[in-house]
Amino acid sequence: MKKILFVTNMEQTAALLQDALEKVQKQYPETVSGQVCYLQSDASWENVWEKTFTEHEVIIFPWMGTGLNTKFLSESSAFLQQRQIKHLYLMSGNPEDVLHAAFTDHEIQVIKQYYVYGGLQNWFNLWLWLSQDQENEKNLAEPPINLPWDGIYHPAADKIYTDFKEYKKDFFQEGQPTIAVVFYRNDWLWNNTVFADAIIKEIETQHCNPLCFFSTSAPDSDSGCEGFRGAMYRYLIQDDKAVADVFINTIKFFLCLLSELVRLMI
Repeated sequence: MKKILFVTNMEQTAALLQDALEKVQKQYPETVSGQVCYLQSDASWENVWEKTFTEHEVIIFPWMGTGLNTKFLSESSAFLQQRQIKHLYLMSGNPEDVLHAAFTDHEIQVIKQYYVYGGLQNWFNLWLWLSQDQENEKNLAEPPINLPWDGIYHPAADKIYTDFKEYKKDFFQEGQPTIAVVFYRNDWLWNNTVFADAIIKEIETQHCNPLCFFSTSAPDSDSGCEGFRGAMYRYLIQDDKAVADVFINTIKFFLCLLSELVRLMI
């Protein structure tokens, strides 16, 4: 059993990693040993980190930012490289940055798939996979599952819709205005749909058609994610016309794309 450490500057990511850890430890108490550390982006490097790092066999850094451009990141990288402790920074790096050690290219690809695909099941299996011998055919972890990057959500549906016309047939009432709402894919992944459920209920109470869909912001060609632009043209625009009378945006990163909706007179 390997001791695993995740270090991140994203508070929600830390909380969700902890949820996945607690679940996997409950099911495999003798297999998984791990810890999650949440840090501020400007955290300082202290000698205590040397002790912490050497106590773990695998260290993963899901980090918001680009490059090893803080004291903590540069010093931690230098220490881990010197000791050749197995580690990986899940971030965009500068050309001079070395973001991993002791992992094979295949192992890095698998870790990134678990992490980027997201959701409790994938992160559960990420903990489980890291805790065992990756070359062992008896590794208990299931392979990464590429869940939908976007989709139309309705609490009364037993599935996610990726076809607007199918959703319209099942839920739209003719003659009623349509209100579209976009929310974070991560909320759908982790069943945090209280907001979406409430707003859909209110839209229907006001005798309008809800068109509530989740999406990511930026595209990622490596994983097949088209980002918000792809979702927008899949669900909000049909035959070069906007299908909604009102659009409610709950994600700040999408503001740069709203001009396209304005052009289509939504």
